[in-house]
Amino acid sequence: MPAIVAFGRKWLVGSDDFVFPALIDLTVKVCWLIGALIVFLKNDPDFGCPDGDHFKIYLYGLLAMLLVLILTDALVVKNSMMGGILDEEARVRVVPFIYIRCFFELLDIFWNILGTAWAYGDPFMLGCPEEPEALSFMKRFTVCNWISILIMLLFFVALYDPLGYDTSVVSEKCDGKSVISETAYQYEQTGLPHTERALYWTARLKKLTCFCCSPSKDDSVLGAFEEAGRILSHMFKDSNYVTTDVFAGLLALYVRTINEEAARKEAIRKRNSITNADGPVTCICRNNVLYPITTQPLKPHQESPEVLASKHEIVLLDHYLRFIHGCYGWKAFLVKNFKKQGFSRLWNSIQCFSCFRASDGIMIKGDNCCLCSTAALRQTARVDQKDIVYISFSNGYFEPPFYVAADHSTKSLVVAVRGTLTTRDMLTNFTAWPSPLEIPGLPLHFKAHHGMMITARNIKAKLEKDNVLAKLRDKYPEYRLVLLGQSSGGAVATLLGMMLYYEYPSLHVYCYSPPGSVLNKDAAEFSKSFVTSVTYGDDVVARLSIPAVSRFKTKLALTIQSCQTPKYRLILGYRFLLSKKKTPKFEYFDQVPEIHEVDEENNESCFKDHISIRITPPSENRSHYEHNPFYTPMFIPGKILHITQRESWLEAPESGPRWQLRWADKKEFQDIIISPRMIADHWYHRMEKGLHEFVIANCRESFNALHHNNNASHSQVTERND
Repeated sequence: MPAIVAFGRKWLVGSDDFVFPALIDLTVKVCWLIGALIVFLKNDPDFGCPDGDHFKIYLYGLLAMLLVLILTDALVVKNSMMGGILDEEARVRVVPFIYIRCFFELLDIFWNILGTAWAYGDPFMLGCPEEPEALSFMKRFTVCNWISILIMLLFFVALYDPLGYDTSVVSEKCDGKSVISETAYQYEQTGLPHTERALYWTARLKKLTCFCCSPSKDDSVLGAFEEAGRILSHMFKDSNYVTTDVFAGLLALYVRTINEEAARKEAIRKRNSITNADGPVTCICRNNVLYPITTQPLKPHQESPEVLASKHEIVLLDHYLRFIHGCYGWKAFLVKNFKKQGFSRLWNSIQCFSCFRASDGIMIKGDNCCLCSTAALRQTARVDQKDIVYISFSNGYFEPPFYVAADHSTKSLVVAVRGTLTTRDMLTNFTAWPSPLEIPGLPLHFKAHHGMMITARNIKAKLEKDNVLAKLRDKYPEYRLVLLGQSSGGAVATLLGMMLYYEYPSLHVYCYSPPGSVLNKDAAEFSKSFVTSVTYGDDVVARLSIPAVSRFKTKLALTIQSCQTPKYRLILGYRFLLSKKKTPKFEYFDQVPEIHEVDEENNESCFKDHISIRITPPSENRSHYEHNPFYTPMFIPGKILHITQRESWLEAPESGPRWQLRWADKKEFQDIIISPRMIADHWYHRMEKGLHEFVIANCRESFNALHHNNNASHSQVTERND
């Protein structure tokens, strides 16, 4: 449910979030009560100790206090378990019971202070050996109780909302249920009404990225923090849900996704049995909405003609992926190759005390004195040191590591950019405002991710300052320029390619797992001629953009509104995600209705009117929002190769290859998909495995020819250098 209001302010907790904390506290208190009763019954009630009255007073008070706390915890648990997530009326007594619990907690603290003073400070009790068991229990209990009190205080601090007094988002009632209410589009109409909220998010970002310890504090970086704070403030300004509401909503949404997937499979089976159609189904349309299909139907192994016609390009995607690995430094190399003699391979390649030696003609910035990251680059990219021209492992704000090398097997000059790895890189991702590209020769209405555009300009400035690309073009005039990047690095490589497009007409960009908020529609269409993107499975990053997050918030709110299952049962259902069974059981979940079926009888007018406010701008202001950056659709750049795992392989590995590749449409990645693999699918390891196995199975000739050219090129280069 929405955040509770207690002690005159909102807290980052709902009234249905006290089930498990109160239950744990109740269990601990019951154990202590049993221990106190055992000590009391085993010893003489008068305690034959000279100062035994202290024992008796303390134990009587402790027993009474524990009984009251257990009763209060039980009432909190019972009331917190009642009703659905948004059914506040069913839990109206939770806050009063919290007040009562806090009052008795203060008494418990006072009693623990008294017990501590008697147990550790009274010389008569310390010198009283007649009742060692009672004294030992008293000492241990006071210590454990102080630990419990400390944990409770830490929870209070964690649940404190610095903006808890903010009334810009309030909760209204409609037929006994809670819905979020806000002034429609107040943020855009007034500029920045949530100034304090934006400053709060800005401060959190600075702490997250350790900005106070950074030497780079110029105006552009400060402005980026403020912009990112405004964006996050806008994205969360209309949300009155707490973290557990979102978590429970995600679980309910995932259950509905599974049900839709099962219904889709059944529909495909019926369709295939009737039409006997060939080829994979790539998407389904329902209620005029295009829903992507991330896993392919049960079909015999058959590759699409478009994919088979692009064998050479897929071989290049597999080939260039190894250059991406070199951007991540020596630590990532050791993690990936821990079981493959990674340490010994790195040890044989490092050059100790290189900072005291003369340069070998390579411009290296940001590496250590032994050039460990450079050695890891040579191992992963499998390039000779003489072919590496420029390396920058410096990682600042809007300055990711990248390097430039010559690849003789493909006759290309490679510029590889690292993706998001550190907290500083997160600032680039959060600075997501779509800004005009302002590149000579390109239309003025082309827009791109602002933070990644700044990063691309910084890389371009470094290359131009040292005249890197011009020297390489003079040395290898027949080589073409190839830009590579993974995740946000792919977006930066795309924008860098657009900046260099007219200077290097034959250049090509390969993006691995790029984010979904790189270019607007027209710019994305333009990039198809020289950009190839590859995504894997349900990768959530490929579907992230400000409009996508807004739509996902609406979908999540509808799911929370429609689900009548208590939150604690939804959270208990999380165990099925950890199950290794192919068909998990959902005994803790009630049926979750479809989006368009939400509470049509009881809450239709209230809730649907509220949702329409968030989705559709008022007609008189529609022209204003059409040009608003928060509502600008953003897309993955270039042509998109989508890799998925065949369902038929999961059920019968002998039925054919494991992976399926297809050319996808950019509109398929406009909505966030909830699945257990949505984050893991962003890692390039699965993509690398799928690409390589597909190339070995379907593109053997092109693969062998490329490796033959690689060996021949190395021989020619060696002879030329000799």
